[in-house]
Formats: sequence, structure tokens, C-alpha cells
Amino acid sequence: MAHQFALRSSEQRLYIVDSPVSFHCDETTGTLSYIWGYDWSANQPIALANFTNGNVAALAINLSDCTIQSVEGVFERSGVISMALTVTDPDNGESVNLLHQIHVDNVP
Repeated sequence: MAHQFALRSSEQRLYIVDSPVSFHCDETTGTLSYIWGYDWSANQPIALANFTNGNVAALAINLSDCTIQSVEGVFERSGVISMALTVTDPDNGESVNLLHQIHVDNVP
């Protein structure tokens, strides 16, 4: 699949992957899933059912909140991907909030 980047790589790096992977938060079922083994597509599937020919594994269950955000970088700073999860015990309602942020190079 041909792709032309809008800007030059500020760090002169190139990342090569052999297949796409995705993470999917489903607040209806309270599940965070990892999807792999599906075909390349110009558009990222949104609904879990649209990942045809893929494999799905549950990474987390009992989620009462799940947010994954990508903040694009600019020349002054790199990009950030953040994942915020709230896991709730269904028996007693006790919850824990988890936050993980990933620094993404080459995202001007």
C-alpha cells in the first residue's frame, strides 16, 4: 500500500511492521480486546465485528470506563497515546483507575 508522509522524519527513523494490530474498548461488555491477523485496510475498523479474518483476545474485563486517545505531535513535542481504564469488581463495586501514556517519536 503506497503512502506519502506529509513531512520529513525529524528523527530519521523508519518503522516497519508485518501486519496491523488494534486495541478495542467495548464499554457495553466491559472488555479491552487485542486484535491481530486481519487484512490491511485504508480505513481503520471501528466496530469489533468489522475486523474480518482477525483473531481477538480479551486483555481486560470488568471495565466500567475505557478511553484510548492519540494526541498528535508537533515540531516542539512528540505525540502521546494515553489509555485510561477503570476496572470495577462486580461483587462489591470497588474500582481502580489505571492510566498509561506512551511517548510516540516522529509524530510531528
